[in-house]
Amino acid sequence: MDGKKIELHMHLDSAWRYSTLWELAQKRNIKLPGVESVEDMRKLCVTDKPQGLSHFLKPHKLIAPIYHANMDGYERLAYEYCEDVAKAGVIYAEVRLVPHRCFSPDQQKQLGYDGLVEAVKRVSHGLTRAEKDLNIKTKIILTAMQGHPHWSIQETLRLCQNHWDLGVVGLDLCTWQPEDSRVDEAPVVEEVQHLMDEARKSSIYRTIHAGEVSGPAAIDRAAYKLQSDRVGHGYHVVQDEKLYARCRRDRIHFECCPYSSFLTAAVPPNCAKHPILRFAEDGVNFSLSSDDPTLTGNYVDGDYKLARSFGLTDQHLAQAVSVASS
Repeated sequence: MDGKKIELHMHLDSAWRYSTLWELAQKRNIKLPGVESVEDMRKLCVTDKPQGLSHFLKPHKLIAPIYHANMDGYERLAYEYCEDVAKAGVIYAEVRLVPHRCFSPDQQKQLGYDGLVEAVKRVSHGLTRAEKDLNIKTKIILTAMQGHPHWSIQETLRLCQNHWDLGVVGLDLCTWQPEDSRVDEAPVVEEVQHLMDEARKSSIYRTIHAGEVSGPAAIDRAAYKLQSDRVGHGYHVVQDEKLYARCRRDRIHFECCPYSSFLTAAVPPNCAKHPILRFAEDGVNFSLSSDDPTLTGNYVDGDYKLARSFGLTDQHLAQAVSVASS
């Protein structure tokens, strides 16, 4: 299917063009080990061996100095993302931003909440310019990273509550994963319950990462205990037939990302049937997105092609777009 597409799960800070990262690194005189060209930058960023989510995200440690506090860079990033996906037929995209990731810890201390606001503003400006120039509509979802030692989820909630004017429509909850351990996603703890309750009271749309790192119990917590509107990834729901049937009956929406499902090791590469194919065959409510293009090496058109290799038909793909637009 080469027609119109809708993208609901894409992390903007993982959607840099390699050429832009290379250019900005040169401007800041940042030298990265083994990186002497745009192609070297691509090789640094793209994961080809699934070793878990923390390993998949590891390139950010190296490239972060390129984009930290680079507000011109973030506005450019937002515009260039729209340029790239509009060519692939994307007509609507919900762009996720972790506001705190835009700065180093020291920069966060210095700039405070006002710095986070400025980051959201600059992304919004880039998206607004793209909407005027390209055949695409966009909105912003802000990601709250629960459990991170420096990033306040309450600040993220406050940004969502105060900046509808910048196109912010949703809150994404993601559970921070340290390098040396694994933490259960979607924990039902007081700070998370408060976050989701306040977002709901403020009519903020809510999505939660679950069933990517953790098992099906995390999906149950996200969908039914924390009452998320959508679930990010959710592949492991197929491990619990009772929960799977309930989610199918209740039309729980799963935001699926084919390439990252393999590269984060959420789904083993030798699985007999990818959960996304089962979703499609069973009429489950799901959509297709790219997640982290800089790290997978693919924008959403590549994810559609990979989904087709799982066995999804044109009808399945068209249904995913229809569901995403509703």
